[in-house]
Amino acid sequence: MMNYNRTKYPNNIPSSVPGATHTFELYVDYCCPFSARIFNTLTTKVFPAIRENPVWADNLTVVFRQQVQPWHPSSTLMHEAGLAVLRLAPDKFWAFSGELFAAQKDFFDVSVVNETRNQTYRRPGPYLP
Repeated sequence: MMNYNRTKYPNNIPSSVPGATHTFELYVDYCCPFSARIFNTLTTKVFPAIRENPVWADNLTVVFRQQVQPWHPSSTLMHEAGLAVLRLAPDKFWAFSGELFAAQKDFFDVSVVNETRNQTYRRPGPYLP
């Protein structure tokens, strides 16, 4: 969850407590190309514009919802890696999510079809903070 309230969260550190008038819930799957496009647009265009406008920033909380889609078999392990980062280094979660989205083609079926599950589980390692 990201709260843009500049008074309470001067560095835009993720908050677990909604404190804004509006809540934007983002449901994305790390292995979904459409989710990657949404995530990239939000993090490179929309969120920076919100940060620049104090009125918007003070009234918006963003909640990142991990939505594992069963037709993306590697999605589960990608989300497990994301949850581990959220638990151990919450300040690095959004950057790590960006890395997973950037590397999602490495986890598509055609990339992992000849691997065992344990081999695929080792893939998120290089992306961990």
